[in-house]
Amino acid sequence: MVNSNCKVTVIVVSYNQAQYLTRAIESILNQTYEDYSILLVDDGSTDDSLRIAGQMADLHPSKIEVAHHAEHENKGLLRTYQFALSMGKGEYIAFLEADDWWDRNFLKNKVEILNQNKQVGVVFSGYKVVSEGWYGCDMILRQIMMRWFTHRRRPFNNMRSLLKRNNIATFSSFVTRNDLLNSVSIQCYPDMVYFDWWILLQLSMQNLTCLDHETSVYWQIHRESTLGRQTLDLHKKRLIRFLDFVYESIEQNVELLDDDCRSYFFHMKRKLPYLKEFYSNPDSLNFLRFFRRDPLWAFETLLSYWINRQKYGT
Repeated sequence: MVNSNCKVTVIVVSYNQAQYLTRAIESILNQTYEDYSILLVDDGSTDDSLRIAGQMADLHPSKIEVAHHAEHENKGLLRTYQFALSMGKGEYIAFLEADDWWDRNFLKNKVEILNQNKQVGVVFSGYKVVSEGWYGCDMILRQIMMRWFTHRRRPFNNMRSLLKRNNIATFSSFVTRNDLLNSVSIQCYPDMVYFDWWILLQLSMQNLTCLDHETSVYWQIHRESTLGRQTLDLHKKRLIRFLDFVYESIEQNVELLDDDCRSYFFHMKRKLPYLKEFYSNPDSLNFLRFFRRDPLWAFETLLSYWINRQKYGT
């Protein structure tokens, strides 16, 4: 039986990731920190994922629990994460996507920071992109910018960054407190693909974030992933819809923000139409209008858009 009193629950959501799953689980089992359990939730895989998960659970019965939807149904990434979050038991919750893997001290460093800083709600690592061609190039750009502008091992307010971009970028990068997760909304529109961004933004509204710069997550980005399969038009529509949802949701709960964050939120809300206009119609005039309001955000958006155009095609 899995030890339900472990300090950290590591949630691994898997769908048809048999070729990567063993590597992901072994990177958890090889952690220098040992007070954890693994909750592996399968989303109706049709490959060997469930068999591999069962074999690893048999080998490590005190560490690994395997779960799935009723009748092994495939319900999609969003509903599977929602299901997994309802089952997390540890004081801290970590996530590892089934095609990613961690450095050996990933959990150890995160737990130390959370134990020592009660005001910190999220601790994350930078990522090393493992990809092919243009896949992941936009995330490499974001990683470079994150390292330039993020304090190391010093708590900071990450809400300002998350209103523009997901600088943490992937579920696999961070660890948070379970009681905080239980206080945020996991409800959203059905086809949201930025669920990690939505969770992180809510966590940042009232809690500080800290960067663990000593460890990394290895982030596999490929054509078979949810984001890898989309077209450029679908990418644009998804991003704009998500930002509209986020800003509307925060405005409905703006009283939860302190005065500085509230002021910054409304400041950013006035800039949002210029990003949306540029993404909808990326010509030079719309870029210049956006650039006048926020040069750095506009420049980053332009580079990201150009890379996504190479990646997804016109």
